[in-house]
Parts: sequence; structure tokens; C-alpha cells
Amino acid sequence: MAALSVVVVAPVCRAMDYVVVRAENSDLAPGAVLKDGQSVTLASGAKITLVGETGKTFNLAGPFDGTLPAGQPAEDRGVVASLSRLMTMESRNRSLVGAYKGGGRGDPWSIQPGAAETFCVKGGHVQLHRDTPGGTEEAQLWSVGSDAPSAGGGMMAIGTETGNVTGRVRWENGQSEAAWPREVAMSDGGRYRMSWRGRTLDFMVAVAPREHGSAALAAAWMTEKGCVDQALILIGGVQ
Repeated sequence: MAALSVVVVAPVCRAMDYVVVRAENSDLAPGAVLKDGQSVTLASGAKITLVGETGKTFNLAGPFDGTLPAGQPAEDRGVVASLSRLMTMESRNRSLVGAYKGGGRGDPWSIQPGAAETFCVKGGHVQLHRDTPGGTEEAQLWSVGSDAPSAGGGMMAIGTETGNVTGRVRWENGQSEAAWPREVAMSDGGRYRMSWRGRTLDFMVAVAPREHGSAALAAAWMTEKGCVDQALILIGGVQ
């Protein structure tokens, strides 16, 4: 009998790269990728925040003239590349990060109807966000294939593409967040439709498969799933 040979393919590891996610008074712009051991000069008053492939964050403040600290070789998971693409969206970055810091949207993982075509959520506790908390509002959910109920008087309707399961969403007086109803199943890649105040809104949901361990890693995952606005808000909280 011929002997069987087993080939084990090890993950591709390389020297640590870093991406700039925040810069103050520096020539380095958010999105710039710096190599392990690269020389960096920061004038007095300059600050940068860097994220490596492992999702670890660290800060450098001027005056500084030296090389980046050497890190252990890390598996290339695409984190630095994803965050670099995300942070080069400068105009959106400024407005969304400002909204995050100002408390305009509390939970970066919430669904904000009408704000995007894809939303990234954590399984088990999904929230729907409204920008202008006012009085109590109720939302009625229905299947796309069924007859849509009336959506007047602040009513909202959401439906899945299959099935006729209905449920309700309720925002209490003065609250911005309401829970996704248990009656409507939440699935990764699921598509939903909502009718709200005369508008029909379609969106898709990506469910995080696990806890990412850091906001930077979660933002990189969101970027790859197309949840760019949420990723920008989340990375705005990285210190």
C-alpha cells in the first residue's frame, strides 16, 4: 500500500504593517499604511493612532523621530488593507465620526432604516434606530408576498421575502432604539423590506459570526460586508 503524504499549509505570516486610523497635525493621513520598522517623524503637537493586523491599537505623539516598534509577524487577514480602504473615504469619515462623538447614533451595530442597503448586526439583540426620538411609535412587519398593512400614522412595516410571519416594533416615548421582533427570523444574508411613512425600503443583513475582540477588527469585517457607514462610526470610537 502506498504511503499517504499529508501537506500542511501554514498561514501566510509577514512583518507587521499598520494603518493610520486617526491623525492630528500630521502629514500622515488616515488610511496610510506604514511598514514595520518604518521611520516616522512627528512634530510637537502631532498625534497618530495606528492599528495592526491583529487589531491592536497604539498611539504615537510628537515630538517623535524614530522607527515604528517591531511587532511579531502576524497572519495576513486583510485587516490593515480593509481599514486602509475604509479610512480613505475622508469626506464620509469626517461627518460620521463626528456624529458618533456627538452621540447622534448610539449603537454602531443598530439598523438605521433608509441609511444603507446592508446592515451588520450582532445576533441575539438587534436594534432598529430612529434619528429623531419623539412620541411612541409602533411598527408592523409583514412578508413581501403578503398584502401590506396600512403604514400611516407613524406605522412602519417590515417583511421577509418568504413567509407570512408578522411582528411589531415599538419605540417608546423619547427612545431612539427598538428591538427587532422575535416573530421575524433574523438570518445572515437575509433580505427585508420595510414600508415607512410612504416609503418602501429594502435592505440586507449580515450577522457577525463571532465576537471580534476589538472595534478595529469588527470595523474591518463590516467594511468587507459592505456596512461602510457603520464601520466608519465604529472606528471613530477607537482610542
